[in-house]
Amino acid sequence: MIVLTAYATVETAKEAIRYGAYDYLTKPFDNANLRNLVRAALARKEDDAGRRKALRDSVRGLPLMRGSSVEARRSWGSSS
Repeated sequence: MIVLTAYATVETAKEAIRYGAYDYLTKPFDNANLRNLVRAALARKEDDAGRRKALRDSVRGLPLMRGSSVEARRSWGSSS
């Protein structure tokens, strides 16, 4: 998400970023700058999706690991 506003404040910028905005632009804005931001945001989204897929693929098929300490065995209901 890229926020465009005519009423910019530091607080609204902080809030936009806190809620996941990629960037925050004030009007009037430069069209070329906006296009570059959109490209960068889309590239980051694709990169993030690729990393999530790689992580899922890397753990697929791994056995479920559980601790072997007495406390761990007690927490999952095994006394052996």
